[in-house]
Amino acid sequence: MGPLAERIGFIMRRAQLLIAREFNAILQSLDLNTGQFTILTLIAHNPGLKQTEVSAALWIKRSNMVSQLRELERRGLVRRFPARRDRRSYALHLSPTGVKLLRGATHLSQEHDRRMTHLLGRSRKKQLMRLLQLITERAESMDF
Repeated sequence: MGPLAERIGFIMRRAQLLIAREFNAILQSLDLNTGQFTILTLIAHNPGLKQTEVSAALWIKRSNMVSQLRELERRGLVRRFPARRDRRSYALHLSPTGVKLLRGATHLSQEHDRRMTHLLGRSRKKQLMRLLQLITERAESMDF
């Protein structure tokens, strides 16, 4: 790999791809992908968010968000209701089916996280999480 092995971005991306590949394989049993899981999780913990707020929070392009939500709505996992303050936009909520599916997906996610934690150990995982959060905070303040 030469100099790439010394590049933070390259190593982070490689680790992320490996972890995401396994997580996506796990979620396939529920006919979900990582993006859908994160959308469902965010809506579950913040019922009533607007589509634009979910998109911004997860850094999902508007066009991708529209197609993801359309699919989740088609499957009966997400419901849209006119927003209270702005009738032109929609508040997003999980349906009972979405809540049930997310419960199973969250369990699988926790199991996956336990396996990933086992690779490092708890103290190194905490250290890694602190470092990644530091990178994120500092990079956001630099407005990359």
